[in-house]
Amino acid sequence: MKLPVNGRDAVQNARTRVLEMADRQNHKRGRDVEIGEGRLILTDATTGLRYEVFIDGGAVQAQLVDVADANITVLARLS
Repeated sequence: MKLPVNGRDAVQNARTRVLEMADRQNHKRGRDVEIGEGRLILTDATTGLRYEVFIDGGAVQAQLVDVADANITVLARLS
Protein backbone atom coordinates (compact mmCIF):
# COMPACT_ATOMS: atom_id res chain seq x y z
CA MET A 1 0.00 0.00 0.00
CA LYS A 2 1.33 3.42 -0.91
CA LEU A 3 -0.49 6.37 0.64
CA PRO A 4 -0.27 9.99 -0.53
CA VAL A 5 2.06 12.29 1.40
CA ASN A 6 1.19 15.83 2.46
CA GLY A 7 4.42 17.84 2.31
CA ARG A 8 3.43 20.23 5.12
CA ASP A 9 1.86 17.93 7.75
CA ALA A 10 4.65 16.11 9.65
CA VAL A 11 2.22 14.22 11.93
CA GLN A 12 0.18 12.92 9.00
CA ASN A 13 3.35 11.94 7.13
CA ALA A 14 4.63 10.00 10.17
CA ARG A 15 1.26 8.22 10.48
CA THR A 16 1.40 7.36 6.77
CA ARG A 17 4.88 5.81 7.17
CA VAL A 18 3.72 3.71 10.15
CA LEU A 19 0.68 2.46 8.23
CA GLU A 20 2.76 1.55 5.17
CA MET A 21 5.32 -0.34 7.30
CA ALA A 22 2.55 -2.28 9.09
CA ASP A 23 0.93 -3.13 5.76
CA ARG A 24 4.21 -4.59 4.45
CA GLN A 25 4.31 -7.01 7.41
CA ASN A 26 0.79 -8.39 6.80
CA HIS A 27 0.17 -11.65 4.96
CA LYS A 28 -1.97 -10.99 1.90
CA ARG A 29 -4.70 -13.37 0.81
CA GLY A 30 -4.28 -14.90 -2.61
CA ARG A 31 -0.48 -14.50 -2.56
CA ASP A 32 2.44 -16.77 -1.73
CA VAL A 33 3.65 -16.49 1.85
CA GLU A 34 7.36 -16.74 2.60
CA ILE A 35 8.16 -16.83 6.29
CA GLY A 36 11.79 -15.71 5.94
CA GLU A 37 13.37 -15.15 9.35
CA GLY A 38 10.14 -15.94 11.22
CA ARG A 39 8.83 -19.34 12.28
CA LEU A 40 5.77 -21.30 11.15
CA ILE A 41 3.95 -22.35 14.32
CA LEU A 42 0.79 -24.47 14.16
CA THR A 43 -1.45 -25.40 17.09
CA ASP A 44 -2.95 -28.89 17.40
CA ALA A 45 -6.71 -28.32 17.65
CA THR A 46 -7.21 -31.40 19.86
CA THR A 47 -4.36 -31.08 22.36
CA GLY A 48 -3.60 -27.37 22.13
CA LEU A 49 0.11 -28.17 21.77
CA ARG A 50 2.09 -25.76 19.59
CA TYR A 51 4.50 -27.10 16.95
CA GLU A 52 7.17 -25.35 14.92
CA VAL A 53 7.18 -26.70 11.35
CA PHE A 54 10.38 -26.53 9.31
CA ILE A 55 12.35 -28.26 6.56
CA ASP A 56 15.76 -29.81 7.24
CA GLY A 57 17.59 -31.76 4.55
CA GLY A 58 14.45 -32.01 2.41
CA ALA A 59 12.36 -33.49 5.23
CA VAL A 60 9.35 -31.62 6.61
CA GLN A 61 9.64 -31.80 10.37
CA ALA A 62 7.89 -30.51 13.46
CA GLN A 63 8.93 -30.03 17.04
CA LEU A 64 7.11 -28.85 20.11
CA VAL A 65 7.54 -25.15 20.78
CA ASP A 66 9.13 -24.05 24.08
CA VAL A 67 9.88 -27.63 25.18
CA ALA A 68 13.52 -28.46 25.94
CA ASP A 69 14.85 -31.54 24.13
CA ALA A 70 11.57 -32.11 22.27
CA ASN A 71 11.61 -35.02 19.85
CA ILE A 72 11.61 -34.11 16.17
CA THR A 73 9.14 -36.06 14.07
CA VAL A 74 9.63 -36.52 10.33
CA LEU A 75 6.27 -35.88 8.68
CA ALA A 76 7.17 -36.26 5.00
CA ARG A 77 10.12 -36.26 2.65
CA LEU A 78 10.05 -33.97 -0.38
CA SER A 79 11.28 -35.40 -3.65
